[in-house]
Amino acid sequence: MSQVTAYTPLIARALEVSVPTVEDLDPTVQLIVDGTLLECWSWADHPELYSGKHRTTGVNVQVACTLSGTLAWVSDPHDG
Repeated sequence: MSQVTAYTPLIARALEVSVPTVEDLDPTVQLIVDGTLLECWSWADHPELYSGKHRTTGVNVQVACTLSGTLAWVSDPHDG
């Protein structure tokens, strides 16, 4: 097991309390919402990660930011 693999769950647990959910967003604030593909290496065993639109593998996330560009929320990842 690599060090990254070993530390990932620990980092996720430590950050869990500070990660906002969509319910935490202020409904009076204007936000820009957009989707993006976070590219990853090719997964031969995971064809669901392939994005035909982007012609590469990755996970899709939705992001919300304020009009000044401050990141407010990121969705859970979905297959490419």
